[in-house]
Amino acid sequence: MKILVVEDNARNQQAAKEQLEGHELTIVDELTEARFALERDMEFDVVLCDMELPESATCGVVENHHFTGDTSRRDTAAINEYGFSIALLAIQRGVRRVAMVTSTFHHHSPMAYMAFLLMRGGTLEIAGGARLRFEADSMTKMQGEEPKTSDQYVKDWGGALARLIS
Repeated sequence: MKILVVEDNARNQQAAKEQLEGHELTIVDELTEARFALERDMEFDVVLCDMELPESATCGVVENHHFTGDTSRRDTAAINEYGFSIALLAIQRGVRRVAMVTSTFHHHSPMAYMAFLLMRGGTLEIAGGARLRFEADSMTKMQGEEPKTSDQYVKDWGGALARLIS
């Protein structure tokens, strides 16, 4: 399968490469790159994306959409939850299987809470046959590692993919 992974954390990117071996992967680390990948002639069977992306994700995006608000104060919870935008754009572009994969133990935002309440780790069936899944706290260990603390775990991309396509 052709899979777009949008993830800014290097360990989670490496985990995606290991867990999704055998698939054709495109890995990007911010909204602008994800948008370009989805808007070019590239077609993906699946999009797996982080929910929150770093401040650098606004480069070019705010300006391109003529945002006229106060950009001197960036509320991380309000402006950086680009996973939702990526998920909706992917569905609009015809991707039939999309999942936001996040670890909510470090996201204390209203959007993370709403996603948890709305989906509770479930899948939304969307008109036209698309599926949107929210994977919260789906974590595993890196190959060959024995984690000692919670921050040493990585996202379970393989499990998220299996649940999304089942």
